[in-house]
Formats: sequence, structure tokens, C-alpha cells
Amino acid sequence: MIRPFDRNDRGETLIEILMTVVILGLVFTAILGAMGMNLIASKTHRAQADATSVLVSAAERVASSDTTYVPCVGGNPGRAITSASNPYLNAAQSVSLPADTPAWTPQLVTIPNVTYETRSSTGLTSFASNCFNQAGLTLQLITLQVTSPNGRDIESLSVVKRNPCPVPPPVIAGCS
Repeated sequence: MIRPFDRNDRGETLIEILMTVVILGLVFTAILGAMGMNLIASKTHRAQADATSVLVSAAERVASSDTTYVPCVGGNPGRAITSASNPYLNAAQSVSLPADTPAWTPQLVTIPNVTYETRSSTGLTSFASNCFNQAGLTLQLITLQVTSPNGRDIESLSVVKRNPCPVPPPVIAGCS
């Protein structure tokens, strides 16, 4: 049986239904956008973490006592080390690279700068780009740099390399 129309019995209008659909669409779009941004941030963080891992491994290899100390290694002041025969660059580029990303190559690990210990007449120690090879100065500040395969993430780290056998050699086991 059909009941008669009552003024207090109101249904939803088309405009109310359309507003509800629009609001739900906006909420869905916001959630989808947030998920997309999270994915992008995750990829960026992964690239940074991989670059940092490779950089720390390269720095440990260069600073290791297994890597031969080379006085005046950089050659030209302020220039990157590019020689394949350089033991620092060889050590830095021999690190294990992330296996799940085939775009990682040893050439992404570079040494853009090496500075050398200097002493002023007052005895203060600092680092300069020119190698004076003064007797008794044994420290090198080596800057390593890793660029992610996509080129967006660049990480740098500086390590200090000490000559285990300074000139003139003091009495140190293994130095002659």
C-alpha cells in the first residue's frame, strides 16, 4: 500500500548526493596523493642511504692502513684525482656496490680534493691545497664523493690519512 506524501518525510536531494560524492572524491584524491609522495620520498631515501653506505665503505678503505700512503698524491692543487693508478682512488672504487641496482658503477665514487697538512711559523697546523712535502708533516685530508646513479643524490665525506712512517722516521715498528 502506498502511503500519502508527508511534508516531514524528506529524502536527500540531488545536490546533497553530489556534494557527498565530491567530498569523498577529494578525500580519495588526498589519500592517493599522500601515498604517491610517500613512494617518491622512499625512493629518494633509498638512493641517499645507498650513497651513504658506499661512501662510508670507500672512506674506510682509503683511511685503512692497507692503502699505501702517497705524499703529494693530488698532483695539481685543487684538482680531482682521476688517475687510475692512484692507490686512494683504486681503494675508493673497489668498494662493494649495491647489487640490487645495476646502475651503480665504481666511477660514481670520486676523490674531488686532497689537502695537505701545513704548519705556520707559530706552529699552528692547517690544511692547504698545495703539497709542500715538508719533513714531519704526515696528514692528508681526503674528500670522497659518491653520486647516485640517477645523479640526484651526492654525498661527500672527508677522511684524514696519516703517514705511518713520517720523514724523518721516528722509532716505529715496521718503519725503516
